[in-house]
Amino acid sequence: MTKPQAQAAVPVQSGASAMTSNNSGMIQGNQQEAKQTSLGSWRAVPSISYNQSCLQVIRLFKQNPEAPCMIVCDADQMPTGIVMRDSFYRLMSGRFAREIYDQRPVIAIAAKVPMIVEQSQPVAEILQQALMRSEADFYDCVVVTQNKQLLGVLTVRDLLRLSADLQDETEARREEMIQDSHRHTQDIGSSLSGVRAAADVTLQKCRQISEWSVIGKQKLQSVHSSYHHLLTDMEKRAELMSRLQDNTTGISRVTDQIADLAGQSSLLALNASIEAARAGEHGRGFQVVASEVQSLAKQTHELSGSINRMLNQISQMVADTAGAAAAALNEIRSCEAYISEGSQSFHQMEQAADEVSAAGSQVFTLTEDTSRVLQQIQRELASIQRSTQS
Repeated sequence: MTKPQAQAAVPVQSGASAMTSNNSGMIQGNQQEAKQTSLGSWRAVPSISYNQSCLQVIRLFKQNPEAPCMIVCDADQMPTGIVMRDSFYRLMSGRFAREIYDQRPVIAIAAKVPMIVEQSQPVAEILQQALMRSEADFYDCVVVTQNKQLLGVLTVRDLLRLSADLQDETEARREEMIQDSHRHTQDIGSSLSGVRAAADVTLQKCRQISEWSVIGKQKLQSVHSSYHHLLTDMEKRAELMSRLQDNTTGISRVTDQIADLAGQSSLLALNASIEAARAGEHGRGFQVVASEVQSLAKQTHELSGSINRMLNQISQMVADTAGAAAAALNEIRSCEAYISEGSQSFHQMEQAADEVSAAGSQVFTLTEDTSRVLQQIQRELASIQRSTQS
């Protein structure tokens, strides 16, 4: 009888030591070491050719007491069938089964279409596909391949462990997500507290600016009122200066007339003196009077000249004062535009402060609402976390 030959399953190439398999394909230990893949784990099992007899397979199962199955592969190590230990032994333990099947090729009784998955398939997809199998094939091993070549198998126990690992990983990710969400909500809450504090400070400053704007506007209105009083007073003073200048001009004309009268009186006194001299002894008294009149006329002329000079000086001073008053009046009038602009600026500042205050109030309200929502989210996250822990 030909010695049975078992082909070794191909190990995963992931940097770990490659598994060596002899012709017996022995699997060591009840809890044989699983090779980690992106799927989870797989078990190396013996592979057999399709033309090996059932007797040879029995011997291989005896040599590999922990092997749950054997995989029928072609010359390229591509799985074509599966022989489950329990099913095979049930078949071979029947009456006359050994006489019937010992020399028959194993392919005659092997499952022709085993469930085959690629190593790169997601675990969730493999589990879903395994659950969709028929009841007759439900407990068969799942064949794991890499580029369609045999790597090993997954037993139902392995699938359960993969499912538990996947569930644990999902729960861990869920817990991590909950913790991250809780931390993010705390960070957002801290940021909102800062925003709320800044909004509160903004509201206070806006109210203060608004109060200052009102006070400044009131003071500017007082300045505007004082400006109008000063403008009215300056206009009255300018009018008085104009009248004073007119009066000095009138007085100057009067003094000119007085000077003319003094000149005429002097001529008359001179003529009287001449006539008194002609009268001799009889006109001597009259001559004295004429001399006095001439003296008074001279003094009057001199006084009128002095008055005229003083009036000229006064007139010049009045003119200078009137010019300065007119210049000051023009300067004061030019300040009216600045006062109006200042009043408008205070008004705009007050409006801007009110608008910023309204926006700050809205931000404050929104932060309060958002904080309440965040607190609700944190309570819900805490509830979810407690439910997962329990």
